[in-house]
Amino acid sequence: MPHPTPPERAVAADPAAAPVAEDRGHPRRWAILVVVGIAGFMAMLDSTVVNVALPAIESRLKATAGDLQWVLDAYILVFGGLQLLGGRMADLLGRRRTFHTGLVLFAAASVACGFAGSPTVLIVGRAVQGLGAALLTPGAQSIVVTVFRHPRERRVALSIWSGLSVLGGTLGVVAGGVIVNYLDWRWAFFVNAPIAALVLLAGIPVVPALRPAADGPRRSFDIPGALLVTAALLLLVYGLITAGEDGWLTPAPLGSFGASVLLFAVFAVVEQRSGDPLVPMRLLTMGSLISSSVGLMFTWAGQISVFFMASLYQQQVLGFSPLKAGLGMLAMGVPALAVVVVLPRIVGRWAPQWLYPVGAALFLLGALDLTRLSAHGSYTAGLLPGLGLIGFAMPLCFVPLLTMGVTDVPPADSGLASGLLRTISQAGSALGMATVITLALGHAKQLTALHHPAKEALAAGFRWGFVATSGVAAASLVLSLFFVARSRGAAR
Repeated sequence: MPHPTPPERAVAADPAAAPVAEDRGHPRRWAILVVVGIAGFMAMLDSTVVNVALPAIESRLKATAGDLQWVLDAYILVFGGLQLLGGRMADLLGRRRTFHTGLVLFAAASVACGFAGSPTVLIVGRAVQGLGAALLTPGAQSIVVTVFRHPRERRVALSIWSGLSVLGGTLGVVAGGVIVNYLDWRWAFFVNAPIAALVLLAGIPVVPALRPAADGPRRSFDIPGALLVTAALLLLVYGLITAGEDGWLTPAPLGSFGASVLLFAVFAVVEQRSGDPLVPMRLLTMGSLISSSVGLMFTWAGQISVFFMASLYQQQVLGFSPLKAGLGMLAMGVPALAVVVVLPRIVGRWAPQWLYPVGAALFLLGALDLTRLSAHGSYTAGLLPGLGLIGFAMPLCFVPLLTMGVTDVPPADSGLASGLLRTISQAGSALGMATVITLALGHAKQLTALHHPAKEALAAGFRWGFVATSGVAAASLVLSLFFVARSRGAAR
C-alpha cells in the first residue's frame, strides 16, 4: 500500500484562493478534478482522433504517405520530448499557469490545423499541439496530486484522471469516424477549441494558483539540463520514428540514437554538478516511479499498435467505411468505459499493484486472439473478442501505473514526475510505431512482392504485428508480477 505523502511545500499564493487542508486537501478538489480531467481527456482524444481522418486528409490536401506519417509523428515527437520540461515548469512557475498556457496553445494550434491548406502547415500545427499538450498534461496531473492529500482519496482521484485519459484515447478513433463521415476532417481539430474555452473559463475561478511558497527553498529552472534532456529525448523519439520509416540500420536513425546517447551522457554530467538538477536523484531512486514508467512504455507500445492495425484492417481488408471502422472501435471503447466507471470505487479499496496484473493478462489474451485474423474473416468472429478483452485491459493497466508512479513522489516534484511518466509513455508510442507496425507492414509488403493478393498480404502482416504485440504484452505481465512480489515483500 502506498505511504501517505507529506504536505506540499507549495500553496496558493493568491490570498483569495481557498486554503489547503492537511487532512483531505483543497475544499474544491472534486470540482478541480472535473476541470483538469476534461482537459486531459481532450489531449488524449486528439492523439487518436486523426487516425480515421488520414485518408480524407490525403485526398483533400494531396498529402503523400510520408506526410501522413508526420501528421501523426509530429504530435508524438513534441508531446513526448517536451513533457519533462513541462513538468519542471509546472513545479517552478506554477501549476495553474502552466496548465492554462498549455491549454491556450493547444486550442490555438487546433484551430490552425483545422484551417491548414497544405500538409506542411498541418504538420507544423500538430507540432504546436504537441507543445501545448506537453505543458497541459503534467500541469493537470500535478494539480490533482497537489489538491488531494488523503492517500485513499488521491488514489481515487488519480484513477478518475487516468481513466478519462484512457477513455479519450479509445473514443478518439470512434469520434474520428463520426466526424469524417458527417462533417469534415477539419472538425477533428476545430472541436477542441470550444472544449478548451469552456475548461479555461471554468478553471480560472476554480483552480488555485499553487505556486511555490515564498519562504520555501529557492529552486532554479536548470536551463542547461532542460535543453540537454529535451534535445536527447527528441532525438531518441525521432530515431524511433525514422527507424520505422527507413530501417534500423540506416544513417538517420543510427545518427539520432548516437547523438541521443551522447546528449544523455552530457546531461548526466551536468546534473551531477548542478546544485538543483532538473531530474533529482531522489526521483531516479524511486522504484515505483521507474517501474511504472517502464510499464507505461510497454502498455502504450501495445495500445498504439492495436489502434493502428485494427483501424487499417477494418478499412483495407474488411472494406469498412471510416464511420463503420470508427464505430467498430467501440468494441474497445465500451468495455473501457465500463471499467473506468467502476474503477475509482475499486481503487479506493484495493491497492493498484493488484489490478495491474489483471489488466496485463487480459491485454495478452486479447493480443493473442487477434493473431488469428484472416483476409476472409468477419468483424464479429475475428476482431470483436480480442478488441473487447483489450478494452477491459487498458484502464486496468494505465490507471494503476499512473497512480503508483506519482503516489510516493513529494508534491513539490509532482509536475516533474508526471512529465517523466508521460515522456516515457510517448516514447513507448513511438517504439510501437517503429517496431510492431513496421514489422506488420513490412511483412505485408514482402508478400505483395511475391504476388500474394493485397488483402491476404495485409491480413498476414497484421497477424505478425499482433504476434509482436503479444510479446510486448507478455513483458508487461512479467513486470506486473514484480509489483505484486514487491508489495507482498513489503507487507511481510
